[in-house]
Amino acid sequence: MPRPRRYSSWKRLFLLVVGIVGAVWPDAVVAQSADLERLLQRADESYRRGNYNRAAGLLDSAIESRPRDLTPGVYAKRASIFLIEKHFAAGVEWIEGTAEKYFPGDPQIEAQKALLLSRLPSRQVDAVLLAEKVLAIRPNEYPLQLLVGDFYVRKNRSAAKAVVAYRSFLANRSDKRVRTKLGFALLLAGEPEQQDRTLQRTVGDQRIRQPPETTRP
Repeated sequence: MPRPRRYSSWKRLFLLVVGIVGAVWPDAVVAQSADLERLLQRADESYRRGNYNRAAGLLDSAIESRPRDLTPGVYAKRASIFLIEKHFAAGVEWIEGTAEKYFPGDPQIEAQKALLLSRLPSRQVDAVLLAEKVLAIRPNEYPLQLLVGDFYVRKNRSAAKAVVAYRSFLANRSDKRVRTKLGFALLLAGEPEQQDRTLQRTVGDQRIRQPPETTRP
């Protein structure tokens, strides 16, 4: 029987980002130009095939030619490529200099900015504050729920906030690794009975002795 596939924290975050950003694509085209629509369709095809360099170039062309005729989802997709290619500082700079110029405060764009900030050691607090702002508007941003939960567990700042973040993630998704993280957060929060019940759904009736791996910057 084949073993289930396991992903690193970075790979799991990558898959979530691609899934979330890809979900906003169908309504991304509001331009009247058929040429612009074809350009965006080519960018979408390159993105889906994993040719992110080509997708970035096509999206840049679209943004440069008709920046006001695009929806925030197009800008969010372009920002996600910076995250996928691990160009974190450049991605933040692009969002602040380009995307926010046309769509300041848009939650789709801010979600990508929070993820990029979280990969910069000196900007992690900014990332969490922004992620919490976005989650107040878009509570199903799964990558941000992980970002918030992992930050509060890793920094041992507020286990209660980590519990809320992980539970929000698990409310609509099944993930044994995140459930294990929830168990550890419950232990830190002083809720051993809840922890035991959580662990029974993942690894049996065993207590967590060491913190699970978190998504590291």
